[in-house]
Amino acid sequence: MGQFSMTISAVAGSVLSDNQQAGVLLDDLLRLEDRPLTLFDVQNPKSQALMTALDQVNRRFGKKTMVLASEGMKRPWSLRSDHRSPRYTTRLSDLPVVR
Repeated sequence: MGQFSMTISAVAGSVLSDNQQAGVLLDDLLRLEDRPLTLFDVQNPKSQALMTALDQVNRRFGKKTMVLASEGMKRPWSLRSDHRSPRYTTRLSDLPVVR
């Protein structure tokens, strides 16, 4: 049996007398491996080597050549600049030339 991480919520109340009851609710039971990481959790050493290799491939072959599966495969939105106005104020090559 594995270790579990749990959130414990206690029923708040005053001091209990003989005929009062209190309850404890165990909520969000997760396996320790499945819980979200915190700021102070130790990372897997293989993860750093994997990220370094991924960065090297993307530097060599271009941005987003390789991505993590968690980023998704669909690219529904892309910039369309077909009807963009000229950039006279930021690019000299867009200035009109008078002859």
